[in-house]
Amino acid sequence: MAQLSESAPETTTAELLAGYVHAAGVRHVFGYPGESIIDFMEAARHRGIQVVSAVREGTAAFMAEAAAMASGRPGVCLSTLGPGSTAVLNGVASATLDRVPMLAISGQIESSREQFFTHQVVDHDRMFAPVSKLALRLDPASADTVIRKALRTAVAERPGAVHLTVTADAWPVPAQGQVSLPPLASAAASVDVHGDGDPVRTLMAARRPLILAGIAALRCAAGPELLRLAELAGIPVVVSPMAKGVFPEDHPYFAGVLDMAGYRVVWDLLAGADLILAAGFDPVELISPWSVAAPVLHLDTTPNTDQVYASDCELVGNVGAILGWLSAQWAGEPRWAEPEVMVP
Repeated sequence: MAQLSESAPETTTAELLAGYVHAAGVRHVFGYPGESIIDFMEAARHRGIQVVSAVREGTAAFMAEAAAMASGRPGVCLSTLGPGSTAVLNGVASATLDRVPMLAISGQIESSREQFFTHQVVDHDRMFAPVSKLALRLDPASADTVIRKALRTAVAERPGAVHLTVTADAWPVPAQGQVSLPPLASAAASVDVHGDGDPVRTLMAARRPLILAGIAALRCAAGPELLRLAELAGIPVVVSPMAKGVFPEDHPYFAGVLDMAGYRVVWDLLAGADLILAAGFDPVELISPWSVAAPVLHLDTTPNTDQVYASDCELVGNVGAILGWLSAQWAGEPRWAEPEVMVP
């Protein structure tokens, strides 16, 4: 008689999500313990992910955002149901507005009671949709697809928070699929030109160009290419507050930080340019209204859909690759001499 082989243990929804989080390079999850999420906390611990207990759920969300900023990987925060989930709302909104990838996971009452029970039941879709890129529900039958969608959406340009609702009875149920991580890093070489203008000719024709570097330049690690173009073409660089560090502040071509100390001088400098290269600059970084009439060459990971400034030509792709491409096309003398650039 043939022996029956033992089948491999089934992967639960909690274990599958923990596997994906670990595969994404996340090693710390921040949350406040509660029975509606305890299964996932244990699954994460068994995966070698440290579960950091916060004083409250709101603190956990901001800790997750800070971890994502520091590591470049998605931040993950946990909340219990009801008021626990409402407490992470500010942190989720902050991550979305700061363009920080985050996975916010909230427990929910059992699905059998969710539709009629009132104690600590909150409609997460209605609450999180306005402040996140996406609000999803994690069910065992579609868990594999939903987790991939959540991670891919969180890191896709522009990054932000994705919220997952999981009912307490879904965690221990076997889930379909296995860990198959989608691409989470942006391509480093793609450059697409939008519009009828010639970006190289536009740049070469400018006599007093300026670069305004923003948060996407930092995300794309475009610092070396930014430095190369600034030195090669003699172009001063203004950085946004969220992009501090992408260009050395002791460099002769560093021209200040937008909307910080001395902001009027910086805005006057931009107003006097005959071309602004908006390199990864995101309008969410603005404090003062955009009031510059100078033409703008849009260089970013996404098209200029905000239209805070007009741009006849757009270069869309990895910001470092775009700057490198412009440097490779450059010919001529530097537009500004180093002594002309004074830090405000």
